[in-house]
Amino acid sequence: MSQTSRPGRSGPILALFGALLLVGTLFFLFSRSYPLERSAIGFEGLGTWLSRSGFDVKRFPPATDDPNAWNTLRILPLYDNDMSDTLEPAADEDETRSRLGALSPREMSEAAFEERVAAGMTLVILPKWRGGIVDRGRAHPDLLVPLDAIKLFGLSNVLVRPDGDPFRTSTIKDLAGDARPGSVTLYAPQALGPDFDAYCEPTWQAEGIGTLLAWCDSPSGQDNSFFVLSDPDILDNHGLTLGSNAKVALAMVRLIAPGSPIYVDPGGNTVPGSAGDLLAENEESFADPSRFFRYPFSLVWLGVAAMLLLALWRGNVRFGVARRPRLFSGFQSKRDTIRASGRLMRLAGDDAELVRAYAVARMEALSDMLLGRQARNAAAGDPASAVLRFLRHRAPELGARIDRAYHDLTIGAAEKRQYFAALAPFEAVLQEILNEFGRAPHPSRRDRR
Repeated sequence: MSQTSRPGRSGPILALFGALLLVGTLFFLFSRSYPLERSAIGFEGLGTWLSRSGFDVKRFPPATDDPNAWNTLRILPLYDNDMSDTLEPAADEDETRSRLGALSPREMSEAAFEERVAAGMTLVILPKWRGGIVDRGRAHPDLLVPLDAIKLFGLSNVLVRPDGDPFRTSTIKDLAGDARPGSVTLYAPQALGPDFDAYCEPTWQAEGIGTLLAWCDSPSGQDNSFFVLSDPDILDNHGLTLGSNAKVALAMVRLIAPGSPIYVDPGGNTVPGSAGDLLAENEESFADPSRFFRYPFSLVWLGVAAMLLLALWRGNVRFGVARRPRLFSGFQSKRDTIRASGRLMRLAGDDAELVRAYAVARMEALSDMLLGRQARNAAAGDPASAVLRFLRHRAPELGARIDRAYHDLTIGAAEKRQYFAALAPFEAVLQEILNEFGRAPHPSRRDRR
């Protein structure tokens, strides 16, 4: 009969493992730089919203040789407050952000800007927020880019911000038609300034704010024209959740490019390539297995670790920890056999045989303690003969008593009550022998004979 250990003995170990896994997961999630596109001033939510509203949102820009490239609306956010101030290429986005300080979350040059607007129809979104809002996640007046720091194409008064209540809900007036786009809710709203407005034809104006949307010629002198949105909070992740800005965003896209595909550009100096170019540039092989451990595959490995922890915990609760094999597995097996045999005898009502088996087992245990198992195994006939012979030499009086008591239990008793009556003197003399010899004494070779 097998014996299992009590469950839960490895609970502290599993709890420690789970705590370490949790700390590692949180460290991994919070140590990663928050993507700009998913931040409050990013535009990933705009692409999702337009796609759910029935627009054809492209993941990649159209190829340069695509004849329908001009029909694709490119939504281009500007995060750089001064595109004329260029820096050396940075190793990654974090280094770029540290170089540019808090004013510009992502660098863009005038050359990269002109290349984009020349590729097709473009909606340019002017900058408003410092890079600190990316990690903070909430708007604050101190996170606004100062108006005098926004310098595009050599112009200074690019934007204006009306004084008064920072939160405003204003009705939009469509100057190009009779449409009613609705109203916008903005924090610290900004409109086109007089210097930039001179190159533009206003399309939308907000009451008490100024020009929000306009069709403009490039102030750089290039033969490029594009739409300009003065306040990014109408379309970014943060602004789409305010008031009815989400409906205004749909109306704006329908006005600019009705039925045309849409591509949301991430901005920056790196001009995104088409799907074919991207596959050619980023072709990888099985010689680079490290890519399977980068994000988002790292989330899969975290999930596997969590499932392993759950399986270990559930197995511990259900079965417990496997015990190590005991040094004296033979004794354990013997005791198990005795227990099983005793239960069968009790079920069968054979009390005489049960008492005999008990007496034999007790004498065998006494023999193993005093003489060792080898001496008992070497004894012929009755397994108790060796220990009785030893006791007759060492303690004749105890030897005679245990011999008589053992004989009464195994042979002498004839009735049921006699068996149980003989148990008391047998146990008494057995206890005296244990007190007399204990486990310390060992017989000499002569006494073992």
